[in-house]
Amino acid sequence: MLTRWFAAHSAMFGSRRFATFMAASAIVRCAAWLALIVGYIAHVEFIGDWFESVAFVSVLSALALLLTDWAQFAASSVGLSVVERTEAAAAARAEVAADIDRLVEMAEAEEAGTDARVVADRLRSRLP
Repeated sequence: MLTRWFAAHSAMFGSRRFATFMAASAIVRCAAWLALIVGYIAHVEFIGDWFESVAFVSVLSALALLLTDWAQFAASSVGLSVVERTEAAAAARAEVAADIDRLVEMAEAEEAGTDARVVADRLRSRLP
């Protein structure tokens, strides 16, 4: 069931929108971390008080674990998207190859003559 859900949504995970969302969220997180670090180094009182609090440091640790798992999810989702697209491309190549073979048979049988050979050669040149 989980595999089917991911497969159904693989196009979303491999999209520019998903990549933009991931990059934007990373920039926001980096800005927040940078602000905390600069505030701590600059001895901003309330930030210093936060870092001295065991509860705050514990929450930061939990957040770091959450973000690590989120990154794993995102990376795995993009990987799945690549697999799905690779399989779809292989299926398309197989269909094109079957059409080329049929065109070649037609050309050899002289049903379509030189036109079939030209189309077959053009299709062959597009295959990797």
